[in-house]
Amino acid sequence: MGYKLIRSKRRTVALEIKDGELYVKAPYLAPRFFIERFVLEKRSWIEKTLKKSKTTRKEMRQYTSGERYLYLGESKILKTIDTGESVAAGNQIVISAKNEIEVKTKLRKFYKAQTARLIKNYLAKHSNKFGITSPKATYKFYKSKWGSCSAKNNFSFNAFLSMAPLAAIEYVVIHELAHITHKNHSKSFWAEVEKYDPNYKTHRKWLRENHHKLSL
Repeated sequence: MGYKLIRSKRRTVALEIKDGELYVKAPYLAPRFFIERFVLEKRSWIEKTLKKSKTTRKEMRQYTSGERYLYLGESKILKTIDTGESVAAGNQIVISAKNEIEVKTKLRKFYKAQTARLIKNYLAKHSNKFGITSPKATYKFYKSKWGSCSAKNNFSFNAFLSMAPLAAIEYVVIHELAHITHKNHSKSFWAEVEKYDPNYKTHRKWLRENHHKLSL
């Protein structure tokens, strides 16, 4: 379970959940194993509170300038303008829209377009390694999966994937391409994934721990 550790001159270990993130506050000399055990013991409370935090944050979304949204794994500031193209520029996501409803719609279109662009590049980079050329891909806003590979080797990817770091997006592409020859999650499948992404476990972990953030 991922968390941000903050050490100080305090005497006890405490947990805080803020903006969907888990913070562990601990004394300077508290051993790491003790902190890990404390977090593990509080896992049930953490998961419940994180879920509640996620729901609350969604309800509080106003889709107005100043809010923060993930893009390529980094928090960006939303800026709305009256006219122009929707782009990511510096630390901002610039959306051309006239009201909150239109902002949300344009944000979804922005993420879908960015996801399609990035995945198209990664498919072009890796598909030949798996014996396939010109793979077909669609993009949808899934709630509980990052991608899929059909029996006919057609691919579908979560349109919110452009919220994730580039390395995590590339991992998802490699993962689905590996299903061309392994229609399961056997040891052979994971060996194939690791062949082209030696750090796949790190990327898989990031997606697992941050899945609740990759949505509107």
